[in-house]
Amino acid sequence: MLESEWGVDSSNLAIGCDLWFQNTSLLSIGRMMRDILSLEEPGHRLLLESLGTAAGMLLLDASRSVEARRPSVRHHAGLSALPRVLDYMHSHLADNIGLAELATLAGCSLQHFKRGFKASTGQPPHRFLMDLRIKRAQALLAENDLPLAQIALECGFSSQSHFTVAFQRQTGCSPARWRRTTVG
Repeated sequence: MLESEWGVDSSNLAIGCDLWFQNTSLLSIGRMMRDILSLEEPGHRLLLESLGTAAGMLLLDASRSVEARRPSVRHHAGLSALPRVLDYMHSHLADNIGLAELATLAGCSLQHFKRGFKASTGQPPHRFLMDLRIKRAQALLAENDLPLAQIALECGFSSQSHFTVAFQRQTGCSPARWRRTTVG
């Protein structure tokens, strides 16, 4: 995986044990992962995979005994398979989509996919997917009087509370209030 994802020859890799190792970014990622896992709600696979990849990169970069370093980051063009990936995201909003399946669909490694996706859309995959889900929820809220719990599930949120928090974070108001002010 190191070879295909980060261009590192694992035969030259020796990560030592440093009991005094501290990295605030890695600690923050670990806390975010802990908080997400403590929710005991499905639907966070894409975010957890992204955080895990970021943690791996930080560990690799922080290792003092890494003989082979990743190649320098250069400007990456967008994804040629972006239309296929976006169609998939739109048609699978209610599913627990993962980075690996999106990268496979795009025909590239996880790292190339993440960089290419952000270069093409201006957002990381998880943020983009959340925006799609919120837009779909807004359409459902405006079109009919489905219960919020049903809208949450149809848009890929693990629960009504997860939906409400995400919706309020993005729009500044709750789904019920948005519906009242939009529909009338």
